[in-house]
Amino acid sequence: MDENRISKEDIKEIKESTENVRKELSQVIMDVKRELYGVIESSRLEILNRLDLVKTELKAEIRDAEMRVEQRIDDSKRELKSDITNLVVTMEKEMEGLRADIEEIINASMKAVKASLAVSLITLVVLVLWVTVRSLHFIK
Repeated sequence: MDENRISKEDIKEIKESTENVRKELSQVIMDVKRELYGVIESSRLEILNRLDLVKTELKAEIRDAEMRVEQRIDDSKRELKSDITNLVVTMEKEMEGLRADIEEIINASMKAVKASLAVSLITLVVLVLWVTVRSLHFIK
């Protein structure tokens, strides 16, 4: 039965051993915590760096998009200016054509008026001659 009994020394040794294991476990827990905090901190820094990269890329894409939009606006302005210039040139050509047509109509009208006046003058001369001849006939 003595063999089954635990001595005070054994209890003391078990206590010391338990205390040593507890201290080692505490140290291991502290080491694991430190490693976890390190991993967490490095992950946080890595995430922040990635976010900065994404932010920089987005800013660059926004700048590129703004430049493309500005280029499209400039191109549209140039096209519109060209279209307006072409329209003005076309209108000027049409105005020249209309001016020429109007001048032609005026010239034709003037010729018609001159011809009408000539016919009227000839008719008047003929009438005056006829009246003169008739008057001379009566006078004789």
